[in-house]
Amino acid sequence: MAALSNTNESCPTRHELAGFLVGDIDSAADLRRIDEHLAECDACLDRLQAISDEGDPLLRALRRPSNLATYEAVGGCEVALQRVRRIALRGGEPKAGESAPASLKPQAFDDTIRDEPAALRPRRLGVYELLEPIRSGGMGTLYRARHMRLKRFV
Repeated sequence: MAALSNTNESCPTRHELAGFLVGDIDSAADLRRIDEHLAECDACLDRLQAISDEGDPLLRALRRPSNLATYEAVGGCEVALQRVRRIALRGGEPKAGESAPASLKPQAFDDTIRDEPAALRPRRLGVYELLEPIRSGGMGTLYRARHMRLKRFV
């Protein structure tokens, strides 16, 4: 691999390298040219790495590892994590040809909803007062409710 000089006229510009880095090259021919050049030019690879290190603030933020502790501080997160752990302890994913274990069937989620602290459950939805969860599944939770104006249970 012969290293081309950084001053070589065939070297891509800083703008082209930055575009290459984020996938912002308009033509396939330019993309191929830059890619082939980088395969041969160590100096341009170094320039590309330097641009990558400076980088776009959004890309820098996306590359940073997330901090789980940040999410655990969000209200209700610990309760949700406990529910997921309880469900996971009841059984795992079904193998090919098997039906889902009881822990993954809709009824399995009912207990976790009922175990949820009442303070975290929604209390109203529009004109309905939500009284208690009836059943939960993949589409959400079904609640026993009362229509506030009509004073009827639904």
